Amino acid sequence: MLVHRTGEIMPHTGLVDYIADGKCKMGSEWIPCRIGYLEYECDGKCECNPEFVFIPDGITPNGFHYERQTVKADNFIMVGI
Repeated sequence: MLVHRTGEIMPHTGLVDYIADGKCKMGSEWIPCRIGYLEYECDGKCECNPEFVFIPDGITPNGFHYERQTVKADNFIMVGI
Protein backbone atom coordinates (compact mmCIF):
# COMPACT_ATOMS: atom_id res chain seq x y z
CA MET A 1 0.00 0.00 0.00
CA LEU A 2 1.33 3.46 -0.91
CA VAL A 3 0.85 6.23 1.68
CA HIS A 4 1.34 9.98 1.18
CA ARG A 5 1.35 12.54 4.01
CA THR A 6 -0.78 15.60 3.21
CA GLY A 7 -0.75 17.45 6.55
CA GLU A 8 1.60 18.55 9.29
CA ILE A 9 2.79 16.11 11.94
CA MET A 10 1.07 17.06 15.20
CA PRO A 11 1.49 15.78 18.80
CA HIS A 12 -0.99 13.07 19.75
CA THR A 13 -1.76 10.89 22.76
CA GLY A 14 -2.71 7.24 22.70
CA LEU A 15 -1.25 4.51 20.50
CA VAL A 16 1.06 6.97 18.70
CA ASP A 17 3.11 10.01 19.72
CA TYR A 18 2.33 12.08 16.60
CA ILE A 19 -0.29 12.00 13.85
CA ALA A 20 -0.73 13.56 10.40
CA ASP A 21 -3.40 13.60 7.71
CA GLY A 22 -2.61 11.63 4.60
CA LYS A 23 -3.97 9.55 1.78
CA CYS A 24 -3.33 5.95 0.81
CA LYS A 25 -3.79 4.07 -2.43
CA MET A 26 -6.22 1.16 -2.41
CA GLY A 27 -6.68 -0.36 -5.83
CA SER A 28 -6.74 2.61 -8.19
CA GLU A 29 -8.19 5.06 -5.64
CA TRP A 30 -6.48 7.44 -3.18
CA ILE A 31 -8.48 7.51 0.07
CA PRO A 32 -8.08 9.69 3.19
CA CYS A 33 -6.20 8.32 6.19
CA ARG A 34 -4.19 9.40 9.22
CA ILE A 35 -0.58 8.39 9.70
CA GLY A 36 0.60 7.58 13.21
CA TYR A 37 4.22 8.22 14.19
CA LEU A 38 6.24 6.91 17.11
CA GLU A 39 9.18 8.85 18.53
CA TYR A 40 12.47 7.03 19.08
CA GLU A 41 15.69 8.23 20.64
CA CYS A 42 18.90 7.01 19.08
CA ASP A 43 22.35 8.31 20.10
CA GLY A 44 20.73 11.28 21.87
CA LYS A 45 18.76 12.29 18.77
CA CYS A 46 14.97 11.91 18.53
CA GLU A 47 13.34 10.65 15.34
CA CYS A 48 9.70 10.14 14.37
CA ASN A 49 8.94 7.12 12.23
CA PRO A 50 5.60 6.30 10.57
CA GLU A 51 4.32 3.13 12.25
CA PHE A 52 0.58 2.97 11.56
CA VAL A 53 -1.97 4.07 8.97
CA PHE A 54 -5.50 4.58 10.29
CA ILE A 55 -8.16 4.29 7.59
CA PRO A 56 -11.80 5.27 8.29
CA ASP A 57 -14.70 3.67 6.45
CA GLY A 58 -16.23 5.50 3.55
CA ILE A 59 -17.00 5.68 -0.14
CA THR A 60 -15.05 7.61 -2.79
CA PRO A 61 -16.87 9.81 -5.36
CA ASN A 62 -16.32 6.95 -7.84
CA GLY A 63 -18.24 4.53 -5.61
CA PHE A 64 -15.26 2.59 -4.19
CA HIS A 65 -16.16 1.43 -0.66
CA TYR A 66 -13.40 1.01 1.93
CA GLU A 67 -13.65 -0.25 5.50
CA ARG A 68 -12.10 0.97 8.72
CA GLN A 69 -8.71 -0.59 9.41
CA THR A 70 -5.31 -0.05 10.96
CA VAL A 71 -2.27 -0.95 8.88
CA LYS A 72 1.18 -1.57 10.45
CA ALA A 73 4.41 -0.12 9.04
CA ASP A 74 5.65 -3.31 7.37
CA ASN A 75 2.54 -3.26 5.14
CA PHE A 76 2.87 0.22 3.60
CA ILE A 77 5.39 2.40 1.77
CA MET A 78 5.63 6.17 2.34
CA VAL A 79 5.83 8.21 -0.88
CA GLY A 80 6.48 11.95 -1.18
CA ILE A 81 5.78 14.29 1.70
